[in-house]
Amino acid sequence: MEVPSEVVRAPRSFRVSWAWLFPFLAIGATAWLFFNNWSSRGPEIEVSFREAPGIETGKTHLIYRGVQAGEVKDVRLDETLGKVIVKIQLKAFASDLAKEGTDFWIEQPVVSIRGISGLESLIQGNSIQARSGGETDRNQFEFRALDEAPLTPLDGPSLVIELKAETVPFISRGSPVFHRGTRVGWVRDKQLAEDGFPLVQVIIEEKYASTVKENTRFWILQAASVSVSPGQVHLNLPSISSLLDGGLAYDHFENAGASASSGQRFELSNNEIDARANGPRLIVEFQDAISMRVGETRVCYLGQPVGLVESIHARPGSGKVEATLRMISAMTPFINSLSQFRMVRPGVSWKGITGIETIVTGPYIAFFPVSGGEPATRFTAVTADQQREELLGSENGGLHIRLRGKELAMISSGAPVFFSGVPVGAVLAKEAKADGGAELLVGIRPGCESQVRKSSRFWRVPAMDVSAGPGLLEIKIEGLASLIQGGIAFDSFDVLGEEAAEGEVFELYPSRQLAAAVSPPVKIAFLQGQGLLEGKTQMRYLGVPVGVVDRVRVLPSKVEVEARFYKNFDFLRRTGSRFTVVRPKISLQGASGLESLVSGVYIACIPGGGNGFASEFVGLESADPNLLVQPGLEIRIIANETKISPGASVIYNGIVVGEVTDKKLSKDAKEIVLTAKIRNEYRQLVRANSQFWDSTGVVAKIGIFKVQVQAPTLVGPEGKVSFFTPEPEGAAAKSGTSFTLQEKPPKDLRK
Repeated sequence: MEVPSEVVRAPRSFRVSWAWLFPFLAIGATAWLFFNNWSSRGPEIEVSFREAPGIETGKTHLIYRGVQAGEVKDVRLDETLGKVIVKIQLKAFASDLAKEGTDFWIEQPVVSIRGISGLESLIQGNSIQARSGGETDRNQFEFRALDEAPLTPLDGPSLVIELKAETVPFISRGSPVFHRGTRVGWVRDKQLAEDGFPLVQVIIEEKYASTVKENTRFWILQAASVSVSPGQVHLNLPSISSLLDGGLAYDHFENAGASASSGQRFELSNNEIDARANGPRLIVEFQDAISMRVGETRVCYLGQPVGLVESIHARPGSGKVEATLRMISAMTPFINSLSQFRMVRPGVSWKGITGIETIVTGPYIAFFPVSGGEPATRFTAVTADQQREELLGSENGGLHIRLRGKELAMISSGAPVFFSGVPVGAVLAKEAKADGGAELLVGIRPGCESQVRKSSRFWRVPAMDVSAGPGLLEIKIEGLASLIQGGIAFDSFDVLGEEAAEGEVFELYPSRQLAAAVSPPVKIAFLQGQGLLEGKTQMRYLGVPVGVVDRVRVLPSKVEVEARFYKNFDFLRRTGSRFTVVRPKISLQGASGLESLVSGVYIACIPGGGNGFASEFVGLESADPNLLVQPGLEIRIIANETKISPGASVIYNGIVVGEVTDKKLSKDAKEIVLTAKIRNEYRQLVRANSQFWDSTGVVAKIGIFKVQVQAPTLVGPEGKVSFFTPEPEGAAAKSGTSFTLQEKPPKDLRK
């Protein structure tokens, strides 16, 4: 059964779904972000760069003091394609960067000798950096960027000054600037001024700006300097940075003036002495300007620098030079018409060595103030002749002589003259002669005139003398003065004659060896002159030097040597004397003459037994001088033709018993005569019937055949001679006996 029911409608109500809250929140957040971004934005600026490597829109940031102060919004080229325009959106807190004077640059990695910078850009990429230009109310929205990062990236330079000079070497951007040893700034830039001279812009830090005065003097700081004094060598190195980049320094040497202002221009001096020399300019006339250098040659008083050579001008009409000297202001009261100036160079007299310090410091101008004179600015320096006269004491006497020679180039005025190792005079002048030669005017000090005799012989003192021998190497330096100016020595070698007269003329020999060789000359003819040198090749007797080769001349088919002997060795000029050139020799029979590898080729002398003296001799070739002076049997070996030469060994049963000492043509020129010396202990082996043959060839046996092979290199280039005595033996051979040289061994020996 159906039960009747009634439908009752519920009352209607309005409800809001939570789903609608999220869109409203998103709209609010977006509005807030938009407002926050809009409120944090500063002005837009445009910066022009010469080039913009690594700069990208929306990625590259503007950094100020390490904080992101903006972002690149656009990068484009200008209409001329000559520069890059970068649009930067500044943040609100960085709005003050859009002011006049702000600097912008690109931070990128830089590697230089001063170090490595911008390493963070290797990871984060290049960025644009900014530096505030200081307090200003003038807005600016277009800027020109710096080409390089500034030296002071946080604050603008407080004091910028300019330095001008004729030349500025070794100074570059970043070079340090020192004041009394403290680093106070840097070189910002170096460029050319309007007149073409270098102009250096210098930044002085704010806390040191007050040290720069209007009368401040700037100079180039030497990267390193060396000073030498007795017992020490001092190296002054201001800093490693100044060694790499150079450096500048400044100071004021008078009462401090007013403080300098930015943009002020100063003169840049080459060194501290030049900077200090801000006093009067003086003109001094000199005989010459040898070793005088502008900006380097100092003026010294009591060893202390008081001025510098500022310029040098030649006066062709007078044959003089004028030097402009700039003195320090402190010397002004001491400069008058009686003041003296003189050039100081190394010099030697019997009183000692003067000016030796100039070897290290260089020649300088000595200043001698004298009171009582009138004010003056022009002077005539003490001449070199006046200085030499003072050194030599010529006003008190002395002796003047002249020396003539071929090799005078290394001897200069002031060179010392020695007697027995003691300086007794000096060279006064060097004069050219009409015949193309030269003369030296020499002054001998008073009291030493009697040492110079008419028989005296003068020679050049070498700056360095090297003596070498087995186990010995001696280097002898005669003196520092001789090393610089050359030197002269003299001796009479126990041949006392009359005292030399004023103006006497002497020959100047190249060496003591030639001067000491006082004998008349002898001429010796050799087939070849390898290793023979004029003035150097020694004449030796029993290994002792007894003379020297004076001259070597090349004649047709021979070399002629002219030699002289020392005192007491005239017996070597007697008739019958023999001379042989000793050179290094190595063969299968041994080595000889090896001492000449060190001391040089020499001529060995063997005295003759004649009563008279001769002036011409025929030299022996390659003979052993030890063999020639020993007793032995001298024989002659005659051949129609042979390649045997002096130095060839004489062999008996495989034993060397002698040597060929000479080779020449017979009187009728039809035969060749070899002279051989048999050692005394083997002389009994040579009999009247002995037979000699050329054994230079080597006999080789192949099967039943015998083959003779010519191999001179196995026995030496001189060859060798062999002999034997058949049975029955003849009488013992006498000196001078002649034998025939056979081409092959005798048949009796070949059986």
